[in-house]
Amino acid sequence: MIVKRIRVPQMTEKELNEAIQGEAEQHIPFEISDVHIDFQILPAVRDEDERADNQMDVLLVAAKKAKIRDYTTLLTSAGLNPVVVDIDVFALENEYEVTTADNVGVVALVDIGATTMNINILKDGSTMFQRDIAIGGHRYTSTLQKELNVSYEDAEALKMGVGLPDRYSPEEVLSIMASVSEEIGEEIQRSFEFFRTTAADEVIDRMVISGGCARIKGLDRFLSNRLGLPVSVADPFRGLYYSDKFFDPEYLHDMAPMAAVSVGLALRRMHDR
Repeated sequence: MIVKRIRVPQMTEKELNEAIQGEAEQHIPFEISDVHIDFQILPAVRDEDERADNQMDVLLVAAKKAKIRDYTTLLTSAGLNPVVVDIDVFALENEYEVTTADNVGVVALVDIGATTMNINILKDGSTMFQRDIAIGGHRYTSTLQKELNVSYEDAEALKMGVGLPDRYSPEEVLSIMASVSEEIGEEIQRSFEFFRTTAADEVIDRMVISGGCARIKGLDRFLSNRLGLPVSVADPFRGLYYSDKFFDPEYLHDMAPMAAVSVGLALRRMHDR
């Protein structure tokens, strides 16, 4: 999957639709015939000097056809009819805009899943930077297994702060957890620094974390201290109606951070852009 912010000559969406393959060939290191391409024209730059070059910003997305086919085949085999394909960072953006409705300043949406961390930096509701990093909650689990010589199940419990065996002190477990949190914080810091090289005048105002790792106690505070900015945990169910006859509110609150991408996908409709 490739997501790139590119500059192209000013043209209408219809004209760009006809020209996008030629533009994409300059930015995508794959055969164009092997990928699906989509794009979104981004809001016009307000600065008169930057508009003077008769260019416009476009968000270009390319995904391997084979990868999409794998997903859609899985869904059709389960009796489902897929109508929209999206990527994690844009699903996060959809969820944030609907449930938070706060497009003031620059916000970093960071979803930390089992094996991958997705970062989407937004300004005024538009993506300025995105990156996927191969690190996630399994790093905590595997490190705890290795350092404490425990089973996968015990490591998972320790990661979430439950089931601490008598032979391990809380301080020992916290020290191991902190080492992985530091690694995650370092990767986020690197991404922010790279973002600043592409948008030198922009300052990230706050960060929202989601995914399974967002349920780890104290991770939001750790990252806030590590990165020097406010960090909150996503609540994708905020503002959404549900019946407490069928859903336990306490359970939903606990599991909410894991549902950010799912809620973002559920908010999509056919033919959405």
